Amino acid sequence: MLTYSPNTFIQTNEKGGNQIIQSSVKRLYHKVHESPYSIKIALSGKEHYKVNSKALTISSGHFLLVNSGESIECTIDSKKEVEGKCIYIDNQVLNNVYNSVIKTNYFDDKKEDEQFNFISGKYNFDRNDHLSHLLNWFIDNRPVDLDAFYHELSFQLILHQKGVKQVLSKLNSIHRITQLELYHKAKVARAYINENYQEDISIDEISKEAGVSKFHLIRVFKKIYGITPYNMLVQTRLNKATELLLDKDLSIEEIALITGFKQRRTFTHSFKNEFGFCPSDKRI
Repeated sequence: MLTYSPNTFIQTNEKGGNQIIQSSVKRLYHKVHESPYSIKIALSGKEHYKVNSKALTISSGHFLLVNSGESIECTIDSKKEVEGKCIYIDNQVLNNVYNSVIKTNYFDDKKEDEQFNFISGKYNFDRNDHLSHLLNWFIDNRPVDLDAFYHELSFQLILHQKGVKQVLSKLNSIHRITQLELYHKAKVARAYINENYQEDISIDEISKEAGVSKFHLIRVFKKIYGITPYNMLVQTRLNKATELLLDKDLSIEEIALITGFKQRRTFTHSFKNEFGFCPSDKRI
């Protein structure tokens, strides 16, 4: 792992290859006309980027994917040290893994030897995502077997991007940049539901948390996940209730309240609509 310096930064971007740079700076400005494949991770503070002239800011909890050949500017101007890590991925390594993945039929619609491309942009760390797990592990650890690390990282990047492209294809009537932004907002909404289903939350609160209007949230959420945010909220509550029904020490009323239903009657009605029988029947 290299420590950031202006010369190290320039050499890494010119030579390419697998490299990791760790930085801790208060002020910085760099511009690269043709960047290698890279992943920028902010550990503390804020890093400001322009990728192909599009402004993006990353902080803790986010990472930035940059495609090979893209123009990128990075600016840091802070009173405190801003810490980050940047992973540069060798073009040949990534594309060798990509072509290997193609041969296992992960991408039936792709031709062999096609160049792999990210959908570059800002992504959230997602606890349900394998790439996020690997990057979180990387933040806390120093890879010993770098070849194995880069192979696994390339593999997870490819699968991650396959999933992103599948989701964005459902939003094909919208501009690509807006697609990615709406995709992230839908993921924020879903995470908010998963973390707060026990509370008396409304669609207005969910849309406010996601930073998008209620109308757009419902429309995009349904396109991506196949159901509305409200229906996912109810479904999340019912799935948890199904688990809790196995605990005979909890009453139906207690389970209803624990899972976010205001009263037993509403819980029973929703449960029967979803599963075709009452909660009490599951305990017989």
